[in-house]
Amino acid sequence: MSATLESMSAESQWIDDPVEAGAKDEASEQAYQSASDIAHVTAVPMHHPDSLYLKYGADVRNFLFMGGAMFVMQVAHPKVGAGVGEFSNFREDPWHRLREIAKSGENYIYKGKEAGLEEGRRLRELHRNIKGFDKDGNPYHSLNPQVYGWVHTIFLILMIRMCEKYGEPLTREQQQTLFLQWQEGGRVFGLRNKDMPHDIDDYFRYVDHMIETELEYNEVMHYMLSLDEHPPVKPNKHIPDFFWKFIWKGLGKSYRDFAMYALPEAYVKKIAEHQPWSEVDQARMEKKARRIRWIFNHLPERWRYDPKGYAIMKSKV
Repeated sequence: MSATLESMSAESQWIDDPVEAGAKDEASEQAYQSASDIAHVTAVPMHHPDSLYLKYGADVRNFLFMGGAMFVMQVAHPKVGAGVGEFSNFREDPWHRLREIAKSGENYIYKGKEAGLEEGRRLRELHRNIKGFDKDGNPYHSLNPQVYGWVHTIFLILMIRMCEKYGEPLTREQQQTLFLQWQEGGRVFGLRNKDMPHDIDDYFRYVDHMIETELEYNEVMHYMLSLDEHPPVKPNKHIPDFFWKFIWKGLGKSYRDFAMYALPEAYVKKIAEHQPWSEVDQARMEKKARRIRWIFNHLPERWRYDPKGYAIMKSKV
């Protein structure tokens, strides 16, 4: 393990002990507030019209094809999965949950630095009392840097993989620029510099380390990757039941296919016993990806991005 990974692991241990004793809210808050960290900015800030983080965050391919993999990788962390399984209402009301995520994302990235910082404070307050024990009896607190930080970690790797799968792979310089803007995004959420990798290579080592040693296959993931077997509640009560069940069978399968295709290969291999993924599956999705790449490249530019993000990208500084 690299020195930075050891440091990240060591620095986050302090919060596990108070969790067992009741996790004082004040301690959780202190862990995520550092004026010098939050004030730090990159050469091109994440909210700037030329920001790669803004560009790929607003990319329609992100919304259409990467969302499943994002949720799966986030809850693959044992303590994130435990918190989501115990406290989230994603089974009972997934559409409300998606709307809340979209609203939070808008505040975080589209409305400027101050709105982003306020959203970070709101999210920390929202997660303040999410704590308990995972399936192995280990205590967790959602504001532990390794838990809270893992949710943010996934954003970057999937932006990079989106470009690899459905566009042009990023150069190392682009990856490092995107990493710096992702770091700034972490500070907006309330993470400290020492809670995050220090460069893109360290970031990749961290993700590889987590896949190898920490990420698991759990009940929440199983639910998300088996949606074709159990349709979620209808987004609109006026949709006939028979029609919803009929169309969801295909939608649920597509959701799983796009999620599995976007996941890192090492993790797909790790969960193969539970979620088989064959060479035929891979070839089928690569064929779809080529079609998506062609369609995206031939779309008018304004159709390639979320309208709010596109408006920022085209605005004058």
